[in-house]
Amino acid sequence: MFELNRLLSRGKKALEKKQYLESLEYFKAARQLAPQAQEVKYWLGLSYYYNKETSSAIDCLEEVKDFCPENPEFLYYLGDAYRQAGKFEEAKTHLKLAIQYFAKFPEAYLALGQLELKQNNRQGALYYFSRAVLLDPLIVKTRLVNLLSA
Repeated sequence: MFELNRLLSRGKKALEKKQYLESLEYFKAARQLAPQAQEVKYWLGLSYYYNKETSSAIDCLEEVKDFCPENPEFLYYLGDAYRQAGKFEEAKTHLKLAIQYFAKFPEAYLALGQLELKQNNRQGALYYFSRAVLLDPLIVKTRLVNLLSA
C-alpha cells in the first residue's frame, strides 16, 4: 500500500510540473500494483489525456465513470478526449454535463465551441465562445494565442 501511495503521489507531482511522460510511467506502475483501483485508473486516464493518447484516455476514464459521475472536471476531460477523437456526440454529452454540474467552467464552453466549429455550426460556436469569454477572458485569450501559434 505504501508503494502504491508513493507512485500516485509522484505521478500527481509530475502532472503538476507538466512532466507528462514521467507521470504516465508512475501511473502505469501503480496500475501494475492495483489494476482495479478506481483512483489509479482515473489518474492514468488523465495522464494519457495529457500525453495525447486519446484512445487510452477514453478507455481508462470510461472505466471510472461511476467513481466520479458528477465531477465536472472529470466530465470535461472525458468529453474533450471524445472531441479530440472525433466522437462528437459523446463529447457533447459529457461537456454539457460538465457545465450542468458547474456552470462557470470556461474550458468546457471552449471545448463545446470548438466542437460546434468542427460541425460547421457557427451560431453554436459563437454562443459557447461568448460564454467562455464572459467567464474568463484571459483563458480564452491564452487558448486563442496557443491555437494560432500551433
